[in-house]
Amino acid sequence: MPVDTPAPVELTIADRRLATAYPHRPPGKRAEHWSWRMVWSVAGSRHQRSLGRLPVDQVQGALLREWAGIDPASIVRDHSGLGTVLSLCRAWYGQLEERPPETRLSDNTLAIYRRACLYIREAIGDRPLKSLSNDVIRGMVDAMSSPAFRARLDTRNKAAAKARGQRSTGASAKGLGYGHRTINHTLTVLGMVLRWGREHDLEVPGGLEPKRYAIKLKKGQGRSRYRSYTPTVEEAQAFYQRLRKTPLKLAVLIAWRTGARIGELGALRWQDIQPGSGGGFVRLVGKTGTRRVAVGAEILEQILAFRGADIPPERRLFALSFGRRGGTGLVGAQARQDIPLEQQFTFHGLRRRWSADQIQAGVPINVYADQAGHSPEIALRHYAVVTDRERMAARIRVDATTGANDIYGQLVERGLSVEQALALIDGALAEQVERKEHLHLAKAGDQKAVV
Repeated sequence: MPVDTPAPVELTIADRRLATAYPHRPPGKRAEHWSWRMVWSVAGSRHQRSLGRLPVDQVQGALLREWAGIDPASIVRDHSGLGTVLSLCRAWYGQLEERPPETRLSDNTLAIYRRACLYIREAIGDRPLKSLSNDVIRGMVDAMSSPAFRARLDTRNKAAAKARGQRSTGASAKGLGYGHRTINHTLTVLGMVLRWGREHDLEVPGGLEPKRYAIKLKKGQGRSRYRSYTPTVEEAQAFYQRLRKTPLKLAVLIAWRTGARIGELGALRWQDIQPGSGGGFVRLVGKTGTRRVAVGAEILEQILAFRGADIPPERRLFALSFGRRGGTGLVGAQARQDIPLEQQFTFHGLRRRWSADQIQAGVPINVYADQAGHSPEIALRHYAVVTDRERMAARIRVDATTGANDIYGQLVERGLSVEQALALIDGALAEQVERKEHLHLAKAGDQKAVV
């Protein structure tokens, strides 16, 4: 190697060396940086992974991102001494604050999580982890829906803001407890805290899974307000095609094709739409940092068609109020298209659609995690949506390779390859179409299905 070879870069946490990056290919005519290879050992076995060409100051961050997908639990400190719900919340929130800049959450997200931990502290208190039960969690829900609980916290928060010389903000309680959105978000954060405790082998009781708080329906109200439906590709396409050319249609397109969160959509500027070879990229900035999602040339063209001739690059794609009103606009558009309530979706539903498409297409999990802005574990736990069509396809695939339906075995016996069999099938279908026999076959198949 040349004399100016950079030194290896180590990923060390708590005096433990987790992985090392070694330069293995010097810069060439078309590249200005060294190529780096990540090397680590697990149970005596040596593993390696390419990090690509990177400047030296970015290698440490690339190492951390890769390692977060390999063994995320080893990145945080030892919290084995935790024994109360309050200490667990503090440790969980503390490790979020200690994240490096590459994986750090936004200040707004941290503030929301901190507020949820405050509700948990006030409702559950310094209760030992061993005594935590679903009854205790239901008690927390009852406490948060109580007007006295909210009034007590509001009084304390106003006094603290006044002591800091700040003006207290927030919706007026009006003699009511916290609403279903606040309660459900607190339950979600509690679930994250408990899962984190289990991952670190703490004494978190089993069977604890905070359920969403079901709001009480008003008289004459026959449905819940939640829309957790994930649209199919055909449903998303049909809805998009029927939309008028408005900012909502642009938001639906970007969310569907990039998996952007609603907050990331609201922060988009035209300079974040970056053309490239064979397509381009959409730069998204959200609670999990900054990422660039690749889009095809056709999708990029559709996005740029919404940009006026004299709009500067720093102009926002959407109004500042999009984060508050975008979801309402999406629901209203679906209602105007007479989409059934059980098939209505949110922008997060479009994100789940994009995530499912990535996973079903066989995108490498590390590439998917980089594009989605979360860890591979979260991808497989929350976004790997399985449909009946995929279950049936899996069954057909198994039938095709086992037992009496061993198609590949039958081809081998007849001396045919898969390509030859497909060519024969295509030829037979072409002859049927020419003689219009395929119409009779389709009708016969429909009648057989009805019978």
